[in-house]
Amino acid sequence: MKRIVTYFFAVSLLLFTYSCSNSETDTTDYDGKDSLTEVEKLDVEKYYLGLYDGKDVLESDNNIFHRGDKVYFSLENVTGLQKGADDLYYIDLSLEVKNELGELVASHSDVYGDKGHRDFEQGVVKQPFVFFATDAEMPIGSYIFTLEIHDKVVKDSIILNKEFILE
Repeated sequence: MKRIVTYFFAVSLLLFTYSCSNSETDTTDYDGKDSLTEVEKLDVEKYYLGLYDGKDVLESDNNIFHRGDKVYFSLENVTGLQKGADDLYYIDLSLEVKNELGELVASHSDVYGDKGHRDFEQGVVKQPFVFFATDAEMPIGSYIFTLEIHDKVVKDSIILNKEFILE
């Protein structure tokens, strides 16, 4: 009987250890206090470049823009953010635009700043966007618009790239 109980305990411990090792966890929240929580990775349902019509960002069919356009990088349904100890989310965005030679044309970090530290319904950021204002002097050619989304609670981020052509 003692052998059966020992065997059952060993199998239970093995199964428990296996189930814990197969899920991603984070052991430190942004306050530095120890905790153990499941971590959902950041995800974006859809992202695209477009022009703003005064109400919405209209998706470009071909990512071709003209000098003087404001090129909008729009996201739909950012999920996977984690709540902090204050029960709020903390999202921020950074952007870069590089020309076809890989030279940095523009960059901006901490776009939201403290405005990204708030609650979002069901943890979903519905349609955030940023823009890059071109001007009449910019060289015609191909550009890469890079957007990095930061979850400042768990120090997670994802990077999205979109190419556009300036005519």
